[in-house]
Amino acid sequence: MTGVIYARYSSDNQREESIEGQIRECTAFAEKNGITILRHYIDRAFSAKTDNRPEFQNMVKDSGKRLFDMVIVWKLDRFARNRYDSARYKAALKKNGVKVVSAAEVISDGAEGIILESVLEGYAEYYSADLSEKVIRGMTENALKCKYNGGTLPLGYQVDSEQFFQIDPLTAPFVLEKDIEFQIMELALIQVLAKIDCGVPLPFGCFLQFFQAPAAQNQYQRLLLQMQY
Repeated sequence: MTGVIYARYSSDNQREESIEGQIRECTAFAEKNGITILRHYIDRAFSAKTDNRPEFQNMVKDSGKRLFDMVIVWKLDRFARNRYDSARYKAALKKNGVKVVSAAEVISDGAEGIILESVLEGYAEYYSADLSEKVIRGMTENALKCKYNGGTLPLGYQVDSEQFFQIDPLTAPFVLEKDIEFQIMELALIQVLAKIDCGVPLPFGCFLQFFQAPAAQNQYQRLLLQMQY
């Protein structure tokens, strides 16, 4: 019997050791059951909530060549965290004579195995959705407390030892200067529009400063409209 190994991790925060561990356990499972491994399909930093995974799609496509009989995964949540995708692609593989097997989860071929596999797939989808809600809730709470959530720091701020935003004395004056320029431009535009409403004729050049503003100026405007400011 021949097979391939599919391994995956979801986040850039995870390391290559995650893949190595999955392959090690899948390889041990294959050796124990007399399965010859032909290839490894590996997706790094791809979520199983979607089927938009390059190596996953290559694996499904290659199954049509009927070169292998089995796809071995560490756990079923490596294959999919979406019940629809799981059923859809298992059906596609089955059509090509390929079975998906979990190395770490003992699932029988009988009727009780169908129930257990459905429960495991449902839990995988629940875990992913629940984790997403918790992360969003935590990030929202951090934002309300003016705490840093990661990523690029907003211009004019720095982060203290407790991860709270503080005014950066070096860059804050620049942000304030651009904010004042932005407000002056807004006020000037309001005055121009008010004159138009009153029927005052204005030269066309009055509008160029607003509609032909340099790209950098537009970037500053977008920056200052962010919630942090």
